[in-house]
Amino acid sequence: MFGSLFGGFLSQLMGMRLTAFLAASLCLFGAITSAFSVQLWVFMALRVILGIGVGLIGVICPLYVSTVAPDNLKGRFGVLFQLTLTFGILVSNVAGFAFDKVNNPFLSWRLMLATGGGLSAFLLQCVVFFKMIEPPKHYQFDSVSSETRPLSSDNQKPSFFMLFYPFARLKDTFTGFMLAVTLQLTGINAIMYFGPKILKSAGLDNAVALNIGIGGWNFITTFLAVLLVNRLSRRTLVVGGTLVMSLALVLCGIFMDSHIITNPTYKGIGVGIGLLLFLAGFEAGIGCLFWVLVNEIFEKDVKEYGASMTNVLQWGFNLLLSTFYPSLTSLVGDNVTFYVFGGIGVVCTIYLVIVLKEEENDHYD
Repeated sequence: MFGSLFGGFLSQLMGMRLTAFLAASLCLFGAITSAFSVQLWVFMALRVILGIGVGLIGVICPLYVSTVAPDNLKGRFGVLFQLTLTFGILVSNVAGFAFDKVNNPFLSWRLMLATGGGLSAFLLQCVVFFKMIEPPKHYQFDSVSSETRPLSSDNQKPSFFMLFYPFARLKDTFTGFMLAVTLQLTGINAIMYFGPKILKSAGLDNAVALNIGIGGWNFITTFLAVLLVNRLSRRTLVVGGTLVMSLALVLCGIFMDSHIITNPTYKGIGVGIGLLLFLAGFEAGIGCLFWVLVNEIFEKDVKEYGASMTNVLQWGFNLLLSTFYPSLTSLVGDNVTFYVFGGIGVVCTIYLVIVLKEEENDHYD
């Protein structure tokens, strides 16, 4: 979250290439050193460093793609960012399952951190150092026509406060807020973080292996967005995907309700189908296109700050969800929790139907 907060500022100050290299270096350092830490406070500090690097990556990579990609390929290249994320999640699940078989508990988690985080950060560093070029400044901040959008004056330096002034920009800022809500508060990371617990509550055995299956399905369904992003509009994919997510969450709530579904077999099958439908809707819509839209809804002269703000919000909602999800399920039950997520999804769907316009994609590109 803190890395995302400073991502836009650092890209203005240092340029995108140096910011990306800094992010990759922080990830590599945090992953390798935390694997060899022996004290809890040292481990936590190193994980914070790793988290800052991840936050920077979440801002700078989609921002770079939106800046240098050709207009007709921005959507597809932007979606590839989410594809790599889901692939990383799948690899992490498999690695965690494999290293869990190591009989030495002191060594197993260290191997997982060092091999997974260290290798991915090293590869990112190589890409940044050898392949990434710095976009020209005038290309990054080439503003749109003043006839259609309010612009900053030529002598006014872009800043975070320009997201809220003039008043017309507040619509874009609030849309960024709602995109972050749609991404996180509809429950995606409750499923990814607490998948084994949810599946066990639904009566399914071998929840860890099933969680790997969820990660695999999550990765596979990302290809839906890759295939559809240049065939259907952003609005169609995001609104349609969010609607599917909402219906799937309600379905999960129904099957998790022991007063409605009493047969354990039907309960497990129903929840499993609901989760698969949810992930398909998520990855075909907001899961992939969030990273594209946050760099399209803001004017180009404040795009860095808008992307940073929206990423801070989504990381904050992620933290909120992961912290309070166990307490929420203990308080109201799994079924009501799914109903809450579904209700949030319905509200987000209605808002996105009203606000996202088909013609805006061409305008921002």
